[in-house]
Amino acid sequence: KLECSIKEVSFHNLSMSYGDIDKKFIEIIKDSDNLMSRIWEEKCNNSFELLSKGNKPSKEQISTIMDMESKLTENLILMINMPVSTHIAVFKESYVQALKIYKDNNLTQESFNYFDIQKSMSYQLEAYDKLIQSLSI
Repeated sequence: KLECSIKEVSFHNLSMSYGDIDKKFIEIIKDSDNLMSRIWEEKCNNSFELLSKGNKPSKEQISTIMDMESKLTENLILMINMPVSTHIAVFKESYVQALKIYKDNNLTQESFNYFDIQKSMSYQLEAYDKLIQSLSI
């Protein structure tokens, strides 16, 4: 039996001190967090289908993932120049760097085989792990 597990990382309950200046930034983080979870789920489902049944994802399925990854890129662009308080400046820098790596491993219309999806997920997981490590004490 094949099983597919999804890496779940959430910043929704992250306890951080932040001021009014940070509210927009935090909203974008929540949106990005939600997008990344959905992207992981879609990629995981697609790679499982490929591996277990040999079913290639449809162009619509790949487009759905690409749309979400494009939105992540838009979030990244917004965040780069967004002012934040000194309380979360280090977090912002770590998050932006992780999202840059995540973005560089987006799928394309040609990325519909198992290895493309797995490679994308692997690099994105690595970026996220580095982010989590940077937040660890």
